[in-house]
Amino acid sequence: MVATLFVPFALLGIAAVVFDLSQSRRNRRDGVLATWSDLRITQSLLIVGHGRNAARMPLAGLATTVTETGSSADPTSHLVRVVIKDIAGESLCREQPYSYGSVGAARTFEILLNRAARPTQVAIQPVALRTAA
Repeated sequence: MVATLFVPFALLGIAAVVFDLSQSRRNRRDGVLATWSDLRITQSLLIVGHGRNAARMPLAGLATTVTETGSSADPTSHLVRVVIKDIAGESLCREQPYSYGSVGAARTFEILLNRAARPTQVAIQPVALRTAA
């Protein structure tokens, strides 16, 4: 009796671990800096989706905002929304239920994507050469 209850849960646990490991391997292979929902960013690309047919967009010109919708009084309507807009004005939106983890991950994703999309210009300082007398 116990075995009939244990075996399905054990199989689901093993499947979840295998899926997580394969996703982690794929993220390392792609050089992923941060993920949120099915959005992943690398140094130069936004990857939407998983697998070989995932859409890849250059980060240049993208802007990300994170908002919270709903109220904390109603947990079903309290969502974290990530909106990514490109230069043409088109947007990509993803939502997840609110939690401290989801809002923290969304803010981290927002900061990293906005930084990577707008590289800063590094001022080159002239090198002062000194000679020994």
